[in-house]
Amino acid sequence: MSIERPWLAQYPEGVPAQIDVDEFPTVVSVLESAIANYRDRPAFANLGKTLTYGDIDELSRQFAAYLLGELKLKQGERVAIMMPNCLQYPIATFGVLRAGLTVVNTNPMYTARELRHQLVDSGASAILVLDNFGATVQEVIGDTQVRQVITTGLGDMLGAPKGAIVNFVLRHVKQMVPDYELPGAIRFKQALARGRRALGEPRFGRAARRALGAFEQPPPLGIAVASGRGRRYTMYSFAPQLRIYNGELQALIGLRDVARISRSRRAQRLYERGEPGARRSVRARARSISSSARRWRAASTMSHAASMPWAPRSSSRRAWTSRSWSTQCRSSACVNDSPTV
Repeated sequence: MSIERPWLAQYPEGVPAQIDVDEFPTVVSVLESAIANYRDRPAFANLGKTLTYGDIDELSRQFAAYLLGELKLKQGERVAIMMPNCLQYPIATFGVLRAGLTVVNTNPMYTARELRHQLVDSGASAILVLDNFGATVQEVIGDTQVRQVITTGLGDMLGAPKGAIVNFVLRHVKQMVPDYELPGAIRFKQALARGRRALGEPRFGRAARRALGAFEQPPPLGIAVASGRGRRYTMYSFAPQLRIYNGELQALIGLRDVARISRSRRAQRLYERGEPGARRSVRARARSISSSARRWRAASTMSHAASMPWAPRSSSRRAWTSRSWSTQCRSSACVNDSPTV
């Protein structure tokens, strides 16, 4: 007996009728798959500010690091999030989940009685609250197990000067932010900064992750070159045919370092794609250089021997000149450093 599904006719082209429910084991794996596939695409937008999937990756990792490294929360502990739809919400939600913690979604319109019941019932250890509802949290915080309050303004993630203007208007013009006092509370952006320090992630780390896009695009915008030997990362001038092989190795080593230091799966995946091709191209280049070096050595040896008329005219002369050349190379740390272009 077949079951009619007329709604399938309304699906846009490319949307499957069935999905593999076992494809992703967790919500976090869904997020990380989206980050890997759409890193530079818009993920969330609010009041004219857009965050890409890459931004969400970076910021949620920082918030997760703060929860684990600074607050020392344990796996499964609860973190309440009390705010409407704004840019802080996906950052916090994914940060909590990536830390192995549990999200407690809290209605920002709750009364003090309703909020007290939910915080006590869930056993939340921390709460992130928008400034507009800080007074409600202040009223009940003493009756709960919450150890840390994190506060944020609606404009905090909008950038300067827009964010400061939005916060000022909400608090002083529209008077939508009642006064509250929560001793020991920390601002959301401070939490992100502390998480960034906990990750040991200086500014160059963030810049390195942004630069990963160059490894995914062909010249002239990127350095990914497809060839019969597989994907390769070639540094070049404005003539991509001039491949700099030592530059290729430097690029690959940089990818490996970013993957290890930042634990970036994207960088690790790009490294694994380019490493086999680099091995083959470097081996081929080494053989070419070695062959050139042998020809150069042979020509130099004959020239050197011809300049010594007093040397014996026999096979011993050839042996002497060969030993002489080897000795000179060792004594002067002679190496073949042919141009790598």
